[in-house]
Amino acid sequence: MDSEISNDQEVISTTSETKKVVKRKHGRIESKRNFPKMKQCWLCCCFSFDFSIKLSTVLIIMWFLIYKTYSFVKKKFDIDIIIYIFVIISALIFLYGVHKRNSFCMNQYLNVFLLYLIYYFLYSNITLIKIFTMDSSRDDMKETIRTYFPETTDNNNIELFICFFKFFFIFFKIVPLMIYIYYFLAVGSYIETTESNISKLESIKSSEESIQ
Repeated sequence: MDSEISNDQEVISTTSETKKVVKRKHGRIESKRNFPKMKQCWLCCCFSFDFSIKLSTVLIIMWFLIYKTYSFVKKKFDIDIIIYIFVIISALIFLYGVHKRNSFCMNQYLNVFLLYLIYYFLYSNITLIKIFTMDSSRDDMKETIRTYFPETTDNNNIELFICFFKFFFIFFKIVPLMIYIYYFLAVGSYIETTESNISKLESIKSSEESIQ
């Protein structure tokens, strides 16, 4: 005769004669999360969460390669190119870890990208402070305006151009920072969800083996 199964039990397999049950404490045990639980990455919202994280990472790699290649051609060697190379290598390892479901390969990217976020935040702030406070930066902007817009001689028009340049710099520093922060949170959520799923599968597999 079949016995009643409580909420604190889980049926693993059923035969015509018996029901094999594995006890569990208060239902499903969830590990503590450090990142918000996401079901979709809005950077590539048309795809599944898994594919959008992979595609976003590939796009990040391509953007860094294009950006630093252009900077290298224009300014020759810049010390921060080492940082970007390090992040790109870490991102490639992350993609390998996603494919192999390797926790170490995935988590190392999370740590590296966090360090990059800190670097980018500090670098952006220093750049903006220089633009808004240093007279040399203001003189450089005036020289650039006179070079590309030689017909602009009125001081009021020059000041208007300078205000536009300042807004341009703020926009193109803050917007990437917001995208990087969101991407970091999405990757963190993806890694935690993946590790949780792996843990559940291993727990079920272990329970089945213990019953046999």
